[in-house]
Amino acid sequence: MARMRGILICILIVIMDIVAGILGIEAQVAQNKGKHLRVLIFECKEPVHEAYRLGLAAAILLLLAHAVTNLFGGCVCICTTEEFSRSSANKQMAAATLVLSWIILAVGFIMLLTGALGNAKSKTSCGLPHRHLLSIGGILCFIHAVFSVAYYVAATATSAEAEGRRTTRDGRNPIPYPAEAIPNPSGMGSTDGGGGATDLRSPLLPTSPVEERVGIDEMLRRYAGEFGRWQLRHFVLTSAAWALEAFHTMVMIFADREPGREAAAADPCRPGWPVGGAASSTVAEWGLVCGQRYKVGLAQSIFFLGCMIGSGVFGHLSDSFMGRKGSLTIVCVLNAIFGLLTAWSPTYWVYVGLRFLTGFSTGGVGLCAFVLATEPVGPTKRGAAGMSTFYFFSAGIALLAGIAYIFPSWRALYVVTSLPSLLFVFVVLPFVSESPRWYLVRRRIADAMAVMRTIAEKNGKTIPPGVVLKLDDEDEGDDGREEKEAAAAVKKGDDDGHGVEKAVVSGSIVDVLRSPTTRVRVFLTVAMNFLCSVVYYGLSLNVVNLDTNIYLSVLLNSFAEMPAYILTALLLDLFGRKPMAVSTMWISGAFCAVGSLVSGAGAMKIVRMVCGVIGIFGMAATYNLLFIYTAELFPTVVRNAALGCASQSAQMGAILAPLVVVLGGRVPFAVFGACGIIGGWLAFLLPETMNRPLYDTMAGLEEGERREQK
Repeated sequence: MARMRGILICILIVIMDIVAGILGIEAQVAQNKGKHLRVLIFECKEPVHEAYRLGLAAAILLLLAHAVTNLFGGCVCICTTEEFSRSSANKQMAAATLVLSWIILAVGFIMLLTGALGNAKSKTSCGLPHRHLLSIGGILCFIHAVFSVAYYVAATATSAEAEGRRTTRDGRNPIPYPAEAIPNPSGMGSTDGGGGATDLRSPLLPTSPVEERVGIDEMLRRYAGEFGRWQLRHFVLTSAAWALEAFHTMVMIFADREPGREAAAADPCRPGWPVGGAASSTVAEWGLVCGQRYKVGLAQSIFFLGCMIGSGVFGHLSDSFMGRKGSLTIVCVLNAIFGLLTAWSPTYWVYVGLRFLTGFSTGGVGLCAFVLATEPVGPTKRGAAGMSTFYFFSAGIALLAGIAYIFPSWRALYVVTSLPSLLFVFVVLPFVSESPRWYLVRRRIADAMAVMRTIAEKNGKTIPPGVVLKLDDEDEGDDGREEKEAAAAVKKGDDDGHGVEKAVVSGSIVDVLRSPTTRVRVFLTVAMNFLCSVVYYGLSLNVVNLDTNIYLSVLLNSFAEMPAYILTALLLDLFGRKPMAVSTMWISGAFCAVGSLVSGAGAMKIVRMVCGVIGIFGMAATYNLLFIYTAELFPTVVRNAALGCASQSAQMGAILAPLVVVLGGRVPFAVFGACGIIGGWLAFLLPETMNRPLYDTMAGLEEGERREQK
């Protein structure tokens, strides 16, 4: 009930901010229709009362959205640097997003109010121009929605953590001992099923000792199965979310295309254009050609900017109280809402703002789906399983080409590609289990064991009664109390089914940077993901610009990546992660370098095209294995945070790629070749992770590294 209430509040905040943003941009459109005369740095304009009303309404809605956020989220304050360093990751995030939301509120409200009051006068006035105040204020409303939701979620998590600590201190959450372990208040003892009295000197905790405590990887290998029927079903259902990410990411290829581009005679700067009709694409509807062509790239860059922010936010949330499945549910719902709203965009700037919000939610889809799909898989099968997730992304692109062919209108296309996200939430996710690793690090041992027993049962195996899960950093030489508590929780469970919930082990990117081991790893993986993304998206854009049938080009492009995934999956567990990363990046870089030396005239066009195809082949393989490589380099408590940073750097590369492509000639291939070679050299500095344990905690990782060095 509490989670549903939180979701409804988040949706209310988002709707209010989106409506405020649309009103602000509509006010700008109304203002631009008024008469104005500009002389040097001054401007005389006629007031537009419609712009005044719309701008004022936008400012009021923005204030209301902020008030709702702070009313239900409360106030999370951190006054000193020392207090910030001691605070939990949720509290740090809440404090940061609170400050940012207030800054965005102040700037956006002032712009909207100033722009609105400028149209409140009864006659023409002159002064300094402020023609874009209302539109900028409207865009800030969209951004305010992102930080407001992030603050509410983080503040709610902080309050839950504080309540949990108070409950523990007050003793209201005792360890759920079995009933037979509780002494009789009368002092006369209790009678068991055989009629014998229980001696008062008998232990209060279960007398049956825990025979064995193992980590999840060991339990999967020895008892539950590394990749059986349960993992296969779970993997396929969860990885289907990658097709949804492909829909929302690649839909821009068709929605933002130039109609009739395949026809050589089609010149968008001549009268009679567009060829395909105004409804066929955003370019045709809003005239984004000739001098306005840069706006197409701007909308795409803004989308990837949203992906960059969203991957970091949802990477943190999925590691914290929300979990992998909960975060995946939220991002899919947001994707559907923002995608459907995009279909009704009245102006270009509203379209850009909604694409930013769609990117914000899309950035968390693949991230959450990947971790949720691969964490229940055993260590020797995890590499191939992780690599296979990208088949769903390529399949989504191929399916999108067919959908776009059937629905040529860009508005209809956004509707059709958004509805599957809702179907996924209501039809698929109810049959997907939460990650047992997340349960374990949250100290919900009974839930983790329940999932592991289900895995074993569906795989035709059995977990012995005395075997219990443990974290990597738990000492086997303890006095046995924790083991007995775990066994009691598994045997009986507590009232709400959460088992033993001791101090929750959690982490953030701050913890990654504090450790020398993970600090070097995160810097290297961030750089490699950035370089890989520049090459992958850059070469993909060059393929699309072949001026051939766009549907066939996208379809062939998606099929061309699949051999790279197959080859990498077959060789990954044979040669290891590190050699594969180095070789695939160098293959791509070498052929791109050759492409930069070949002229683009005559028969050499074919040679350059082949170099580009092989470059995509190599970089698609690298892009694929980097996900599994990055996931194995970091422990469970910070894995999604690290993957979020890697995804953010990849999105930065995606933002940069179009800017490299527009340079034309041999320069893009030269840049892509240099990126591939440098990326392969950076991969040399990372350790091998093949058949190594997948650690749960930072302490477990550091202890494991010390053992390896001995």
